[in-house]
Amino acid sequence: MLARIAEHVGPDCFTILEEPDTMQRETGLAVNNVEVILRLVNRGATAVKSVSPATRIGAGFGVWHADARTLAERLTRDTPIDVLNLHIYPIGGDQIGRLAEFADLARKHCKGAVIGEAWLFKIAPGERQRLAPGEVDAVVYGRDVFDFWAPLDIEFASVIMTLSQRHGIEYASFFWSTYLFAYVPWTPQLERAAPAQRFQVVNEAANAAIRNGTLSVTGEAFRRIAAGLR
Repeated sequence: MLARIAEHVGPDCFTILEEPDTMQRETGLAVNNVEVILRLVNRGATAVKSVSPATRIGAGFGVWHADARTLAERLTRDTPIDVLNLHIYPIGGDQIGRLAEFADLARKHCKGAVIGEAWLFKIAPGERQRLAPGEVDAVVYGRDVFDFWAPLDIEFASVIMTLSQRHGIEYASFFWSTYLFAYVPWTPQLERAAPAQRFQVVNEAANAAIRNGTLSVTGEAFRRIAAGLR
């Protein structure tokens, strides 16, 4: 399958695996094991390179992963990947520090590093344990829509972009790009609304902003930060 995709699409970069813990939780497949991950990546890289030798191979994980340091070392040392693909959402503990550490490790092994997904995960310490597994994403991501989060989103973007430049990270992709265009004000009605309803409201606002060529305060700040780092 991977070889067929690479042959027909011919991508510049092909990420074979990312967030194996999420993949196992969502699919039930037993992939969240270091040795299994290495086998999958090695086989996938061989398949892709057999039909598209110029394609860069990526693989990675979220920096919160329980075996993050082992994965960073083994993926960059024991597989033929070209790019270590890192994700960051929660920022508790040493997760910002891990980004820098793993990017430096990738360069040590002559690999590139990218941040394939990033956004501020708005959850309190210990709150995840109080939520059912299926509730976490909906509850937490449902908070993102409110405009009072903008200052924290701007600070998060600034930290990630500055860190990326300092540690040779090729690019950082901010996952919820909706909020570069619009948020919505908090109201009691939206507070009571289901996350899907909140998303509908903010998506309508973002679509209107895109058509009008306007950015949110976070989008404007993002543009200024990026210009300052050139």
